[in-house]
Amino acid sequence: MNYKDKYNELYKLLNTDSLTGVFSRHYIDENFEPVIINSFKKGLSVNLALFDIDCFKDINDTYGHIAGDRILKETAALLKKLLVFSDNDYLARYGGDEFLLLSVDTPQTAFKDRISNCIIALSLHEFHIDNNTITISASAGCTYIENTDFISALNTADKKLYAAKRAGRNRIEF
Repeated sequence: MNYKDKYNELYKLLNTDSLTGVFSRHYIDENFEPVIINSFKKGLSVNLALFDIDCFKDINDTYGHIAGDRILKETAALLKKLLVFSDNDYLARYGGDEFLLLSVDTPQTAFKDRISNCIIALSLHEFHIDNNTITISASAGCTYIENTDFISALNTADKKLYAAKRAGRNRIEF
């Protein structure tokens, strides 16, 4: 293996979540703010959504962590299929059962529709694990990023996510 191959392998290890195959928290920390800055320089809009699987701890407690991991993997694959339409869409695992979508140059109405359709699709999906059929729901907090401060936008999305959870889960707050 040459130097370039080793570099590419290390880059992939750092930037890909090993369980779900989507971008990692490291990728978020290193790349989301520069993506936002470059997008604003080009006059492009930027939207952010933070997803959380509702009552995921109960799934782990009831079916075990291996089942929980399988649900996380399948959820990530569903999110990717439902949300990542171009190179301007970045899906990452933020931590635990939370996923983050950064979408560049997507009109707000289209972004809202995409997130709404995703939440509905997740609630209708059946996970077949061992002899069990498991359904989940998810909540999301979304924000339109108005400046280049990623941390502020993330905090706003996080507050909206928890407002959705307080309002009864399986919801979205924009």
